[in-house]
Amino acid sequence: MVDASLSQYEVTPGEEIEVVVEVENSAEERGEFVLELRNDGALEKTERYTLPANETTTLRVPYRVTEPGNHTIQVNRIVAGTVQAEADEEEDAAGVLSGGGGALPVFVLLLLVGIVLTLVGLARHRDRGDS
Repeated sequence: MVDASLSQYEVTPGEEIEVVVEVENSAEERGEFVLELRNDGALEKTERYTLPANETTTLRVPYRVTEPGNHTIQVNRIVAGTVQAEADEEEDAAGVLSGGGGALPVFVLLLLVGIVLTLVGLARHRDRGDS
């Protein structure tokens, strides 16, 4: 193996990228190459390729990053790169409630719920006072 890189370095979780691998067989006979793709050190995919003698080729291996965060993608012992997987804010509305958008949106939501409950309580109290 000569080199490895990524087709993209910033994605949303679940988006597919290509791991681009340049492979060389400098032997005088056909050879077999075993590709091991790792994400943060964990083995994710193993594929076998047969290369003709004295040939260099470029392989494009599809890979889907499923978890948010920064992930180091490695092919055999060569680091292809680090891909950053971030949830799209428009697609991840739940991130605000789960704390993904910070503490302020959760605080504002709780404040609004408190105000609504207070207004409902005042309205019920006023209705009881009028009768």
